Amino acid sequence: MSAWAFIKAIRRNRDGNVYAIPEFTAFYGKVVAGVSSRTSGALCRGHILEGLPEGARVLEVGAGVGEDALALARLRPDVHVVASDLHAIMLDQARSKPTPQNLDWVHAGADALPFPAGHFDAVYSANTVKHFTDAHQTLGRLLRMLRPGGVLSTVELSPWARWRTWWNMTRMLPIPWPLRPVLTVKLRREMAVAMPDRGAVEGWFRGQELAREDGVVVDELVHPELGAMPCWGVRMVRG
Repeated sequence: MSAWAFIKAIRRNRDGNVYAIPEFTAFYGKVVAGVSSRTSGALCRGHILEGLPEGARVLEVGAGVGEDALALARLRPDVHVVASDLHAIMLDQARSKPTPQNLDWVHAGADALPFPAGHFDAVYSANTVKHFTDAHQTLGRLLRMLRPGGVLSTVELSPWARWRTWWNMTRMLPIPWPLRPVLTVKLRREMAVAMPDRGAVEGWFRGQELAREDGVVVDELVHPELGAMPCWGVRMVRG
């Protein structure tokens, strides 16, 4: 799949069907996943690593081709990482990479994870919230999988970030220079389609409803107008 075909395929990102295309998945893994892991994925890992105890259990939701989970498992060989994804074709690509013994792959969507309440010390999800059918309900379920004091980190690209911030991210992609402005515009527009209601998105990431229902403390908030990446993000601590 060419870079131009990848840009056109982004039109289907919001319904998830694009991840079932082998050529798209291969191109995504080769070109996009590394940049995502160094940006929004790095934010998530930074959120959960603070105070993470030895022997902790960590869950990644929406692991894709596995870049974030592999980075975390190699960085912290003393913790057990479980990486889940809805799309088998993405996990097949993840499993094809050298995998540390402290990392397991699980084929399951965010709404069908086979884990009990209080099972994990940390849960994180980068660039996946927009795919949740009901973000509030799913985030609440993930919070209940945490032990008391456990951390949930979510980061998502924001259509409301400044153009320069988007450009700074897309220029890192190893694609021909003339396509980078096109990709910047396409990605930002598609995020606007996936997340049209800014107030609702603020509610997800400020954790207002979750805090009332689950005793959650919003410990850190990443705002799209702040920092070097076009991201919303939040670090929540389970009460």
